[in-house]
Amino acid sequence: MAIDDVIGENAAPLDLRLTGPVSMALTSYTEDIYEILIPSDVEYVRHALPSDEAWTDSEGAHMSVSPDSLIRIMVSLSVDPEAHGNLRNAMTRHVVQKLAASPRSTSEEALSSYPSITAWELGTMDAVARAARDGLDEDKRDSWEEETLARLSSKTAESVPSFDDDPVGHLVTSWKKSLPSDSPDDLLDVLEAQSTELVRVWTTALGTSDEVQASIVNEARGKAWSAQRSALRDLRG
Repeated sequence: MAIDDVIGENAAPLDLRLTGPVSMALTSYTEDIYEILIPSDVEYVRHALPSDEAWTDSEGAHMSVSPDSLIRIMVSLSVDPEAHGNLRNAMTRHVVQKLAASPRSTSEEALSSYPSITAWELGTMDAVARAARDGLDEDKRDSWEEETLARLSSKTAESVPSFDDDPVGHLVTSWKKSLPSDSPDDLLDVLEAQSTELVRVWTTALGTSDEVQASIVNEARGKAWSAQRSALRDLRG
């Protein structure tokens, strides 16, 4: 991928004239991003070489790069808070669509695989946010947090739709309404709670018992933390 060639190994920030458009372009490939970060389809592994081009199948066009290249690209983009907001909003909707497609069940056995889906994607985004913010000069970090929060809080519906009528809207809007109205002491702490908050809202909407909810929320918390550590370890080499 040409962007990866430009940023190199250290996730150097792109020209700010490019970060917005490139991040918006990536939001059209959230399923590809998911498949790259959580390798389960051999086609994404086969096409991850830099020399490979996009390919088409019955579901449309796809792209692939190595997971570490993708993470470096997203960090480079996310130095721009607008770009990070674009990426996280898109990934949030993607994982919520997977939660919304889950069985309407209160059984832990039926639901236990879904938190891993949300947590690994959003945990990786937590690593991206941390690396992007910490890569800035200290005097620019507060403004990055303020602008990122504003981007994530924008376009929030006034009321939360019901889960039965609009499960995706219910989960996304519930999370957005949980965001602080003013900049917190550390926005990264807020972002790192996203996986568990989405799973909490989801299991509440499904009507699970407190015990099942606590177990699934704890699973999401652990998976998100593992994903963040893994991504940060790859970034630091």
